[in-house]
Amino acid sequence: LDIGLDQFNMLSPPEQLEIYSLFAAWDPENDAIIEDSELSKSFALMGFEESSDTSVANLLRFVDHDGTGQLDRTKFKAIFGHACKEVSTEDLLDNLTHFFHFLDENHNGELSLQELAQGFQRMRIGIDLDDVANLLFLHFGKAKPKLNQDEFVDWMTATDRESGS
Repeated sequence: LDIGLDQFNMLSPPEQLEIYSLFAAWDPENDAIIEDSELSKSFALMGFEESSDTSVANLLRFVDHDGTGQLDRTKFKAIFGHACKEVSTEDLLDNLTHFFHFLDENHNGELSLQELAQGFQRMRIGIDLDDVANLLFLHFGKAKPKLNQDEFVDWMTATDRESGS
């Protein structure tokens, strides 16, 4: 737990805020506890339907220092602290490729604005169609109704490059 919290505390304030926002999105009862059923549902929405219960149990066991079996803000921060450690470029590209294919619902090798917005909404990330269009315009300097995999990876890694990470 402590190592994860130390890693979390090394994140920038905007990164920490993103993680707090994700906690709030995954805590629909707003009781500062994410129930295992809530977390399993979120995992299933991200495409881990078959293994969501097992994955949740493993995550909880990893940080459940007090034996409650509940995921509170402190444990959530520790999980994300571990998850946000430096990732090799190869692993990052593999993860983004998996994410691209998860979002590409019609499997045509391109992500439409609609697919991106719907994917973010399924994951309870508060980005709608207009937000996606604006973010793509800001990054590419022109309207982008679709992204291929290379463009998607470029867009998703731009924040890290711009921040000097």
